[in-house]
Amino acid sequence: MAPVQEPAPAAVPAEAIGPEPAYQKPPASPLVWIFATLLGVVILGLLGGTGYWYLNKGKPQVVPAPLAGQLLVESNIPGARVSVDGSPRPECVTPCTISDLSPGSHQVEVSKAGYNNFTQTITIEGGKANRVAANLSALSAKVVPSPLSPAAKSEHKAAAANKPTEIVPVKETPAIPLPAVNPEKPSVPPKTGQLLITANVSGAKISIDSNSDAAWVTPYSTPIVLAAGTHQVVISKDGYDDNQRSVTIESGKTSTVNAELSQGIGEVVITTTPPGFESPGGRRSPEPSLATANASTSASPPGCLSSPRGR
Repeated sequence: MAPVQEPAPAAVPAEAIGPEPAYQKPPASPLVWIFATLLGVVILGLLGGTGYWYLNKGKPQVVPAPLAGQLLVESNIPGARVSVDGSPRPECVTPCTISDLSPGSHQVEVSKAGYNNFTQTITIEGGKANRVAANLSALSAKVVPSPLSPAAKSEHKAAAANKPTEIVPVKETPAIPLPAVNPEKPSVPPKTGQLLITANVSGAKISIDSNSDAAWVTPYSTPIVLAAGTHQVVISKDGYDDNQRSVTIESGKTSTVNAELSQGIGEVVITTTPPGFESPGGRRSPEPSLATANASTSASPPGCLSSPRGR
């Protein structure tokens, strides 16, 4: 069998061989573009931040100053001077406004000649207006004695030198012992009052709550200091009935006791031996009994001497 011979390229017509197909790149995914965009933004941010830090690393940090506060100062007496934290403000005469106060607490003083100073502590808030209203009160007038002339001074010294020195005795008032203070409780000053005692007789002895003093004898014109409350007061003298009463003392006040002492009245009981003997006064003696009088006498039949008997 004879071999098949392929035709020569030149013998094949051009229409029979088609052109080679061109290479086409597959389209990129949208996720790739998104990732690339984000990566670019991050890289640009890092580069920008690093550059800003490098350019400003030697410069001091600037801290913004706090906002100042305003203070309006008024007073009931216009024309007063103002001081803040001990520093006078010559430009501020009431009514006035101070505009450069830092936030925080400040002490404001308002003063004027002839008036008492006014002081107040105020808290200033930044960016806000604050107000102080000062109430100035007038100073109390002082009486200054007029100077004496040389002649008047000489007369005054001469009169003082010739005047005898008078010594006035000072009468001390004995104090009544106050109730004991419980040590477990806090110490509180006791409340006290005074008691003034008078009597219609002199030489009467004063006793308070069974306590007395040698100086407590009427007439006694010095008030006695007592603890507030009820006290038992007794005024007594031989030959007179005791005057006893309860007195309530009020704190910070003076109470008065006017004692009226009356003379004691006794009786004489006459007893005779034997009973029934008639006394010189014409009265018959009773049967012997228990003596209840301050004094008694006894009598005997005629020819016997009688003698008084004290009980």
